[in-house]
Amino acid sequence: MVKALRFRISIVGLGSVWREFVVDSEISFYDLHLIIQRVMGWENYHLHEFDVSDVKIGMIDDEIYGELLDEKKVLLKEYILKKGQSFGYLYDFGDDWEHKIVVKEVLDGDVGSSVKGKGCCPPEDCGGVFGYKDMLEILKDEGHANYTETREWVGEDFDSERFEVLEL
Repeated sequence: MVKALRFRISIVGLGSVWREFVVDSEISFYDLHLIIQRVMGWENYHLHEFDVSDVKIGMIDDEIYGELLDEKKVLLKEYILKKGQSFGYLYDFGDDWEHKIVVKEVLDGDVGSSVKGKGCCPPEDCGGVFGYKDMLEILKDEGHANYTETREWVGEDFDSERFEVLEL
């Protein structure tokens, strides 16, 4: 029987941003990457890799050196099947958005999934966790020298607390 995995993903250093969702254990790590991009709110602009028990899984590229398993060929069920198991997902090797993914539950059968969560995804290219925290401080102070520029960059409707429920 097909197993489904309930994951909780959070951005390391930003406990205020997390998502919980269910996926089929027979999908590839590439498919999981695409799902993470969607549920977190990233825009898939940058490189990424998974770290599962010191095994690196990611996009095979002639310019990327080292031991890296092809994410399109490796299925979740080959490495991830235990409740409580955790692994890493690194997005954007410049900003270093480190994510922790924990298996919250292993389920029998195909389970439809809505995404639960908290907090807005940080904007792309804002400088990682520290840059994002600095940006949030600037947005709290309309008198800050960089307030107008920062507000224009993120948009008038940016709200770090906002999370919109998604269906997968």
